[in-house]
Amino acid sequence: MNKKRNFAKMALLSALLCGLASPTFVGCKDYDDDIKDLQEQIDANKSAATQELSKAISEQITALENKLNTAIADKADKGVIEGLQTDINNLKNLQSRVEKLESEAENYLKAGALDNYLQKGDIEGFLNEDALAKYLSDHNYLTSADLEGIPTETIIKGWITSELTEIQDLIDGINESLEGIDLPVLTEDVTTLKEQMEEMLKEDGTFAQLNAKIEAFENTISGILSPDGNTNISFIRSKALAADVVWGYGDIKESLSKGAVLSLGDAEFPVIINPTSVKTDKFQFALVTADGKEFPCTIGVLPTWEIKGDDAFASRAAEPEKVINKDIFTVSALCSSDTKVGDYKLALKATPKVENGKSVYSMYSFIVKVKNSDELTGISVDKKIKMYLGIEEDINEFATFAFKENGSLAFEDASSLLYKGQGYIMIDETDEFTKSCLANGNIDQQALYEGKILVNETVENVPMEIDGKSLKFVYYAMDWNGTKMVPAKFEAEFHTQMYSKDVTFADQKITIMQENGNTLDNALEFDAILGKVMTAKQLELWKTHATNLKGTVTDAKGTVVTGAEVVITGKTSFNITATSDVKPGNYNVTIKFEDDRTGEEGLFIITGKLTVDAFTITPNLADGYWVNNVLTIPGVFTNATTPFDLSVKMNDAFIITAPEGMTVTKEYALVREDITDEYIEIDGDKITWKKNLAKENLIGKELEFIVTVKNGSVVLAKETYKLKFVNPLSAKVEQNEVKHTLANDRNSTAKSTFDLNKLLSFKDVQTVTNELFGLSGDGSKEKPYASTGDFTSLAYDVYGLEKSNVKFEVIGENNTNLVLDEETGEVTWTNVTGAEFNGVTVNFKVTITHNYGTSTGNISVTIKEKEVK
Repeated sequence: MNKKRNFAKMALLSALLCGLASPTFVGCKDYDDDIKDLQEQIDANKSAATQELSKAISEQITALENKLNTAIADKADKGVIEGLQTDINNLKNLQSRVEKLESEAENYLKAGALDNYLQKGDIEGFLNEDALAKYLSDHNYLTSADLEGIPTETIIKGWITSELTEIQDLIDGINESLEGIDLPVLTEDVTTLKEQMEEMLKEDGTFAQLNAKIEAFENTISGILSPDGNTNISFIRSKALAADVVWGYGDIKESLSKGAVLSLGDAEFPVIINPTSVKTDKFQFALVTADGKEFPCTIGVLPTWEIKGDDAFASRAAEPEKVINKDIFTVSALCSSDTKVGDYKLALKATPKVENGKSVYSMYSFIVKVKNSDELTGISVDKKIKMYLGIEEDINEFATFAFKENGSLAFEDASSLLYKGQGYIMIDETDEFTKSCLANGNIDQQALYEGKILVNETVENVPMEIDGKSLKFVYYAMDWNGTKMVPAKFEAEFHTQMYSKDVTFADQKITIMQENGNTLDNALEFDAILGKVMTAKQLELWKTHATNLKGTVTDAKGTVVTGAEVVITGKTSFNITATSDVKPGNYNVTIKFEDDRTGEEGLFIITGKLTVDAFTITPNLADGYWVNNVLTIPGVFTNATTPFDLSVKMNDAFIITAPEGMTVTKEYALVREDITDEYIEIDGDKITWKKNLAKENLIGKELEFIVTVKNGSVVLAKETYKLKFVNPLSAKVEQNEVKHTLANDRNSTAKSTFDLNKLLSFKDVQTVTNELFGLSGDGSKEKPYASTGDFTSLAYDVYGLEKSNVKFEVIGENNTNLVLDEETGEVTWTNVTGAEFNGVTVNFKVTITHNYGTSTGNISVTIKEKEVK
């Protein structure tokens, strides 16, 4: 054997396991547990065979290196030194072999060892044996001759055991040649390992069990599917040709001999079989009817499906193709002479070629039509077809076919009844101009053979003599019986292309500022867009022949956008308009047209990107209304006769700059709707405190409100701000400097009274503070401090304060000689008579309840003995 030493022996097992597995349905992972178990068995034996050996080799190398160092120090003979060095090198070589065996033995069974190799195209589709042979051959382990006739198990067995056997040979040689060196003999270990391997490789051993699993997997079908739901299959049987027939003409033609049968009633169709690693030659396939009867035809199934044309799954005759799907199987079917003409709905059945094999069925999704070839009696083609120079047209699709039994059919329905599924075209030999175009190479003859026409100009982008001219042709088709070659004459009028590639204009943007009439800043000129890519002649052709221009605006899904319109002005320019219904985003603009020479859509479209933005305004905050970005509403008044109004005009709190000509409106709304109307009123832009907010704990609390700025119905801004209502009255009631008149007269039983209201000072918190009690005097002898004991007209008229709003209560223990009227604030003192009186001080709490909350404070009254003058 010609072997390359890389210890990848057990990777062969991966080759066996993965050779056929398709990544779509099954892979090596199914056998990972079995591989792991086998690896553990081999690892255990390998360790027993090499552990002692590795230790012994290391010890011998160390001993020899010591001898070498001593020999060098003693200046021994050169031959002695070289001999010791050679012995060390031999042992190190053996050590390297053993270490490599240790390392690679740990990996040679791991899943995926051959993944990179098996992904190569040339390995796909090989049978297991073929994959193994190719792997061995590519890596120089075995030649193809070595492999032939040798069972796979034998190859693996020999391969695994050969390396340890060779190492044993090296050990024997070293033991014989090196004096004083006695390495462990591995004969028993090698023999044990061989026995273990033989156990694994025998008929019921581990390898056999793995192979049995693989074979079972390859011989089991879990499902049969039609790749596209339903598969339409046509079987057409024809009669033998009554005479020789020539199909095509000129340099491209086909001769068909008398007696040939053009259609035997055969067809091919695709199926998906799970798993794809199944070996179809182990099964008998048949098409069956719903009652279980086999449809009379011969079935063959092979891996891969060759894709033909636009319909990847169309039933077809077998022809070599470039595109192959390796996960789909090809079913070849041939009707027998007993197959009756008719329509059938069938299932595909697969039965293992073993005794009592259980069949697997597909769905009844194969729509089968069995026909006898129908006689083609006539063909008609549009008398004059308009075409572009340089653009291929399929004339088959312009033809209508008349059959003896099926009547008049369009090409789509008639193709299965036609030889080759299409017709071919000849030039009209009676027309000299057409003949000259063919001779000059303007007409593609291969296209004619396929039933198509492709005519080119002789000079690029220059209208030649063919532009605007008509060429004359004859269309031929034949049924499968070859009874007639039915011709149809027609003309094709050719026109120079104006342009054939889509044209793109620069990205555009519209900003939505109003309900209607939002447009691009400037209209786009067709000359500027098309002139960048077209020649002057092409642009002239477009201006002359483009008609019925239409534009659309679509979203990413291709849906036409409501509210967006492309406004086209002749062939000069276009603009794009958008209403406020168009949401901000990115859109596609497409302009199409018709060519009046052909009556068909032009060969190119004009496209571009449109971005729609929403115009936004950012309200600025007016000075004097805001504290730390919170709108404060303290209320204002102008004079004593103006009722206090705790409100503000919100428009004054914002400064909004709009483009010229735009009139914006503003709307306001509190976020907390539960307090709107009952406590707080918003009337237009005016917001007013209606009730005593202190009861709802809203005094001084920050409330969110929304400002919406609009132009018509178009929202230009929608922002959330904060406001708070500020109590316009001081929270504190203070004691003024007025002196009370209460005093104790121990020589009198009379009582004295005093109005505590005269001791109060209460103010507002306007920019200019106002005293709200009727105080007077400056404390001089001429003008001593005095009080009316009542509110001023300002307090009554503006803040709605009345004396009844003031309440008093004694703080702490009250003196029994003093009586307080809590409602009026009047105190009465009963004299302490006779005994000496040392004076008493009484403290009072004052509460003023008003429309904007409550204000409180403390005052005190000290009563002393009346002075005797």
